[in-house]
Amino acid sequence: RIATLADMHGHYPDEPLDADLILLAGDLLLDADECGGDQARWFTRNLVPWLARQRAPVVAVYGNHDHVLQSFPDLAKQGRWTFLMDETVEVAGLKIHGAPWPRDGGDAELEPRWRLIPENLDILLLHSPPRNFGDWCNGHLGPTSLLRYWGIRKPTLTVFGHNHEGYGRWEF
Repeated sequence: RIATLADMHGHYPDEPLDADLILLAGDLLLDADECGGDQARWFTRNLVPWLARQRAPVVAVYGNHDHVLQSFPDLAKQGRWTFLMDETVEVAGLKIHGAPWPRDGGDAELEPRWRLIPENLDILLLHSPPRNFGDWCNGHLGPTSLLRYWGIRKPTLTVFGHNHEGYGRWEF
């Protein structure tokens, strides 16, 4: 049983999740203007204790609103979780690759990162969706280069967030 969460923006359930694996697909933290501009303090006082209460392993990537984790990636070493930035790990017997990069970069800038997605992957954990899959927000915004590598690598499960309007289940 896998619990997937994205775009929580600091609002987590009080009780531990009933799952064997928890995947967090970015926009994890309270927005800076909601926490007095101190995301690092909010992270250590709120998210780190929430992570400690979880019974299942937690794997995460940051999102475009997680400014402090982008600027200070060592901060993510706090907490009981596996935080991925273009890395592949095995957790709960599953091969998971995490790529947090929001769609803000152009295809040419992001393509080298997608090349790092390995073959024979169980789970691809992203923040932004590939083009044409949950990326609609007044037009398709997902990177075409991600769509290409996603199609080549064909992970069993891909989890992403970012575009709130594009929620749902998608099949390739």
